Amino acid sequence: MGEVVYLSAAKNSYPTVAQTGVTAIIWATGFRQDFGWLRVDTFGPDGAPRHHRGVAAVPGVYFLGLPWQTCRASSFIWGVWRDAQYIAGHIATDRRYQAYRPGVGGR
Repeated sequence: MGEVVYLSAAKNSYPTVAQTGVTAIIWATGFRQDFGWLRVDTFGPDGAPRHHRGVAAVPGVYFLGLPWQTCRASSFIWGVWRDAQYIAGHIATDRRYQAYRPGVGGR
């Protein structure tokens, strides 16, 4: 990926899954949290996710929309964008680090 792609609502402007390289999409809605299906070691004894600003210690695991994730607005559709922006930036930076090869491309 390497870069953040901005999309518009114009007809036929969205890239296909194959064009983006996306390999998984999880879309969840609801009124209560249930992480029972997620089998990763990133939950505390109380079952709550352990994370820093939505980034879990397990690589590739992120949380978004949690109550008070970073602020009161984190769990609201009109306020979650701040956390989403941070997580997207984290993912993009992580991918750049993973793609880095010393001595390649004049670095």
